[in-house]
Order: sequence, then C-alpha cells, then structure tokens
Amino acid sequence: MPAGWRFWIDRGGTFTDVVARSPAGELRVEKVLSEQPEAAGDPAVRAIRRILHLPQAPGAPIPAGLIEEVRLGTTVATNAFLERKGAPSLLLINRGFADLLEIGDQHRPELFALEIRRAQPLPYRVVEVAGRLAANGDELEPLRLDAPLRALLLQARADGYTSVAVALLHSTTNGSHERALGSWLEGLGFGQVALSHQVSPLPRLVPRGHTTVLEAAVAPVLQAYLQQVQRALGPAVPLRVMQSSGVLRAPAQLRAKDTILSGPAGGLVGAVRTAAAAGFGRIVGFDMGGTSTDVCYCEGPWPRREQVELDGVPIQAPMLEIHTVAAGGGSQLHFDGLRLAVGPQSAGAVPGPACYRRGGPLTLTDANLLLGRLRPEQFPAVFGATGDQPLDAAVVAAGFAQLAQSMGCTPEQAAEGALAVALERMAEAIRRISIQRGHDLRQAVLCSFGGAGGQHACALAELLGMGQVLLHPLAGVLSAYGMGLADEGLLLEEAVEQPLSAPVLEALERRAQAMLQRQAGAETARLERLLQLRLAGRDQVLALPWPEHACCRDLQHAFGQAYGRRFGHLPGGDGAAQLVVDRLTLQLCWPAEPLAGAPPPPSVGDAPQEGIGRAHV
Repeated sequence: MPAGWRFWIDRGGTFTDVVARSPAGELRVEKVLSEQPEAAGDPAVRAIRRILHLPQAPGAPIPAGLIEEVRLGTTVATNAFLERKGAPSLLLINRGFADLLEIGDQHRPELFALEIRRAQPLPYRVVEVAGRLAANGDELEPLRLDAPLRALLLQARADGYTSVAVALLHSTTNGSHERALGSWLEGLGFGQVALSHQVSPLPRLVPRGHTTVLEAAVAPVLQAYLQQVQRALGPAVPLRVMQSSGVLRAPAQLRAKDTILSGPAGGLVGAVRTAAAAGFGRIVGFDMGGTSTDVCYCEGPWPRREQVELDGVPIQAPMLEIHTVAAGGGSQLHFDGLRLAVGPQSAGAVPGPACYRRGGPLTLTDANLLLGRLRPEQFPAVFGATGDQPLDAAVVAAGFAQLAQSMGCTPEQAAEGALAVALERMAEAIRRISIQRGHDLRQAVLCSFGGAGGQHACALAELLGMGQVLLHPLAGVLSAYGMGLADEGLLLEEAVEQPLSAPVLEALERRAQAMLQRQAGAETARLERLLQLRLAGRDQVLALPWPEHACCRDLQHAFGQAYGRRFGHLPGGDGAAQLVVDRLTLQLCWPAEPLAGAPPPPSVGDAPQEGIGRAHV
C-alpha cells in the first residue's frame, strides 16, 4: 500500500477532473470548474484540499507525508499559445533569413480561398546572426559574436525581451554554432534560451523555428504555473506532468512544446489500457468534454505523430495521434437564417451553458436537457452566481422556443437537429483517422469517455456502423484516471539523414549506446528502439521497430509491408539504397505500478451500476 494519497488530475478548458487514491486503495472523484477567482488559487489544488478536508487558504501548508504523488495534465501551455500570452521573445536566425518564418513553406490551408488569412505566429523580434553551416555540418562562415550583435541583444533585453529562441540552418547536423551562441546569451542575462537542435532534433528549419519560438515564449508561463503548484503542494511532493506523447516527466525535465496535448493524451492512455483490461485490442477513443471532442484510433503500438499544426502554426513534437473537433457539451448553437450551426465557439466554464444560470448561450448540453437526456435532479446544486442553485430547465425551454420560432420547427426538432449536426462532425473526425487510413471500424469498440460522451456514444456508434460501446465506471473522468495508468518515460531522438546500409546500421548501434549512457537510470528502463525510414527523395517517414542485429534486408521488408498498409500500394524497387534513415529514436519507459483492485462503480441515483457495461448497438 502507498504511504500517502495519490492524485491524478486533468486540468481541462472547462472542468478540472481529479481522481484520488487513498492510502487504503480507495478511489475518490472530484470535478470542479477550471475558471476560479484568482484569490481562490489553482482549481486542482483546491480540489486536493477539499478531498483531504484541509482549509482552502491558498497559503496554508499541506502536512508533510500526506501526499505520495501528484500527476497532472494541463492546458496551460496550449492556452498561452492560443491566446498569444507568452513571454516576449527574440528569434536569432542566420543572416538573410529574418523573414523565413513569416514566409513559411507556401502551405495554404484553403487552396481555393480568394482571401488568404494567415495564422499569426507568436510575437517575436528577429535578430540576424552572421555565421553559416553547410548541409553536411561543415562550417562555411564562422559564427560572429561581436559588439554590434551584443548591442542589439542588450537593447532588446532593455525593451523587455527576456526569452530567446535560437534557430540556425543545419543545426540538427552540427549544433556547435547554436551551443556557442546559447552560452554567450546566458552570459548576457537572458533567463530562457531555447536552442532549436535541442528543442526539436528534426530537419526543416521552418517548423523547427516555430517550435523553438513557442518553447521560448511558453516555457516561462508553464514553469511559473508548475512552480506555483509545487509550492502549494510542498517541495517534498513528487509532481509529474503528462506529455503529448503519453508519458510522464518531472517539471525540471519538461519542455513546454511537449505538453500541447497533455490532457487528451491522458485520455487515450486511459482508454487503451482500460479497454485492454476488458479484453479489447482495437479501439476508437471518443472523448467528449465541455469545450471540444477528441477522437483517436489505436490498434497495437501507440499511434504517434511528429508534427501537428496548431492554430495554423507547425509544431514539431512527439504526440499521440489525436484529432480534435470543436463539438463539446458547451458548443454554442447558432442559426443564421439559413442553417443551424454548432460551435466552434464554446460557452466554457463561465458563463457556461444556459442551464448553468449565468446567462450563457444555448449549447449541446441544453439540447440534451430539453430532450430529457439529462436529469436535473441528478445534478448537484452548484450553479448560479452563488454556486448553490440547481440546473435551470425553464430558461432552456424558453431559449429553444425562441430558436424554434426562427427556424420554423418545434423546440424538440431544433434540439434534435443540433445533436445531429454535432454527431456528423464527430463521425467525420473518426472516419478521417480510421476508415480513410484503411482501418475497419466494424471490428473496433467505441470507448466513450468525457463528461458528455455517454450522452452520444450509442448514436455515434450506430452512425459509424460499430456494434460495441465500452463505458468505464470512471468514463466521466477517464483522462484523469489515465494519468494513474501512464508510465514515466523519455524520448531520445537524433537526426541521421543517411542512406540505409550495413555501415550506417553499425554506426547507429554505437550512437544508440552513447545516447543511453548519457541518461541516468536508463539501465532500469524498458527500451524501445525505432528507426524513422523514408524513400529517397520523399517526405513520408515511417517508424519501424529496430531489433538488435537487424540487417538491411529485414528493415527493407518491414518498410515495404508498413508502406503498403499505410498508402495502399508497395514502393517501387527493392534495393536497400532507396531507403534513407531519417532519424534514430529511443523510447525509455519506467512502467507505472499496477493499480490494485478495480475502481468502484459510480452511483447513478438509487441504481448503482456494477462493473463495466457493454452496450450492443
């Protein structure tokens, strides 16, 4: 038995979910609004204090030894980026490339749009640096750290720029210029210095530069928040943060760009591992929360990707393959005279849906309430300005009556139409990550979780032709519960960019050993070795397991099979020289302790549900 309490927390956009495990092994669940008065402190810490029956004074210490660990999934980094509230940052880049990130790679989100609206990157000031490396890492022009550059940097620091992103050409092949520049910058008093070859050891300067700017701007915000949580918990409480890749890391070893999908990653981990415990190996994860819906498909290894486009900005970070659509319980309903739309705007936690008694708009939650799919008497009296009122069904009925009058239908038809629109959007997102990639949904189970998932799971499964729905007893807080099922891990990557050959594989064996020797505790970790391979002259990279003593022919055969599954045809030719090793990946994992016993079934009214329910559609 653990010596103290363990807390697994998902701090979402609308709700903060907490699953607590007592020293006796019992589980307790707490769900609070993420938006709290500033004087009240962090909602996760308030929930912890409530469970432990401690005073809610933000500065009151928590008794030592009471908490064994805290695992946290957070949207702090994501919100800081989306709201452009990061620290003022400098971008140091090679001379002549000051406009590179603004120009981008000519990608157009809407190919036929006549009015092109580009996403605005994080605000930064550009400083050009003299010095240049060739593509193979040879120095073409020495790095010049002279008085004019020093004067520009000191002036920028005086203007309030405290963070620096350094992104130089070909630094993933040779990082000497970036390291020398980083050491020099620390001597000038800059608090946050992000070097692109350390932040993201992947080629392509445009996405690597954007990722490094994000790290420089958002890392101070994230670290300040985590330090605030750590102070509230006490310095002796181990704090671990969920990464987008589905593994946990200590705050001191964490990068902000690796927490972009922190909360949804916990949900996928929880869905896969609870489904496996119930006997399912092929799942569609359906996480419907208050602000958005996250969907995923998993069969076998964890589905991961190396780059995501966040608000139009390419970000390089290992993350689980999760697709998000703006259709949550708080998605607002709109009628423009021609069509009924759902989202993308969300009512959030404040004011929330109309039934929350805070003057909010009509949402999907209100549609379910009107149709009788939510029972107000089963909800606690925590709504209204004073936080002690029940759900308001009367204002929902009045709102839908007005909406139905403008649409020329009944209020029930308007509510049904809103749900149909949302279901189709969610079904299309699932088709995109499954059917369009060659997966048969009829053989998968729909694992439904999130606060609003159970209201729509059966209808969504029927729309997709799926015959089974899995509802875990902790489905409403499965993203938080997944934190307790996750492993602590580390992802090591190095760029290679060499044709596949026997000498290259031998050199990579030595590089892998050197990478492991630099990591403390690597000898006790579970190791997974991967080679990221691609066809020469192409960009599509496939990650393949790399067993020890694997030969080129084995890797060539495995690549051909994976390529055929992914793209529907086999690559031309069969020579090993056609393959390029894009990069080497080592995944270190320290597995989580198994949880003793199953979670208690939640009580719904006077009819407690036993175990895990299976609904056959």
